[in-house]
Amino acid sequence: YITKMGMTIVTMATPVVQQGDIIGVDNPTEKRVKRWAFGLNELLSDPSGVHEFEAFLAKEFSSENLKFWLDVESVKKLPESEVTTKVRAIFAEYIAQGCPREINIDSKTMEQTIKGMENPTRYTFDAAQNHIYLLMKKDSYSRFIRSDQYKNLLTNAINSCPKKK
Repeated sequence: YITKMGMTIVTMATPVVQQGDIIGVDNPTEKRVKRWAFGLNELLSDPSGVHEFEAFLAKEFSSENLKFWLDVESVKKLPESEVTTKVRAIFAEYIAQGCPREINIDSKTMEQTIKGMENPTRYTFDAAQNHIYLLMKKDSYSRFIRSDQYKNLLTNAINSCPKKK
């Protein structure tokens, strides 16, 4: 967590898989799947965890929050010359009125984001990303960890330590 201008911004210390990126997605070990239950950061830092969480959210028709979060993470790694274009694309996709994948953010966060669009930077969506992270953590992540899908993943995970006979 990083505090910036009185806000707590949630950031990742480890790289995450980008949307549509199947590199790094594999059959996880039981240990890895269990780690996803430690917290949303653990899940989001594992490419297989992101893949499974996205599949779960797609079944619930609520994958826009994760996709927004991943897109904002990708902006942080872009060369400065590409940031403005990507920020405008993210705004059009998730925040603009009538957009195709509208995320649900409060009015204060919306105002901050719209103001940030006057001079887009890689930090324009910090407040919105934090808001969405907290929503996912409180709501969809909890449902995922309690879901049959997660339980099946645990059951079918590769056992990294073969049991002794």
